[in-house]
Amino acid sequence: MTTAKVTRSAQITIPKKIRDELGISEGDSVDVYLEDDKIIIRKGAPKMGEFHDFLPHGFDSVLEKIRGK
Repeated sequence: MTTAKVTRSAQITIPKKIRDELGISEGDSVDVYLEDDKIIIRKGAPKMGEFHDFLPHGFDSVLEKIRGK
């Protein structure tokens, strides 16, 4: 377990080892919620734009047709 201090602005830093293991980098979103007496911080769901590499070649033109562009 790693301990993080709360700053005057009520911020904490996620330790580098944990960020590296989860692939969290600057600008990423994390989900924060309470579970009993615990604060849970979990890697946020990816945004639609992050799936671009998984789409078939030429899919952008299909989306444009669907959107009526």
